[in-house]
Amino acid sequence: MSTGEISLPELCDRLTNPTIRRRIGADPYLARKLPDLLAMGRAVKEPKIAGLAWA
Repeated sequence: MSTGEISLPELCDRLTNPTIRRRIGADPYLARKLPDLLAMGRAVKEPKIAGLAWA
């Protein structure tokens, strides 16, 4: 199991990186989650203080 935390600006930077996007696209589970992650990034009003944590 993976746990972690990432700032929203860093997440957005990673999601726009072509190498990372190719890796995400190659994994069916992650590819299904990508639209949700991108929508979360657009929905946050103050991205500099926002973050994402998972467990």
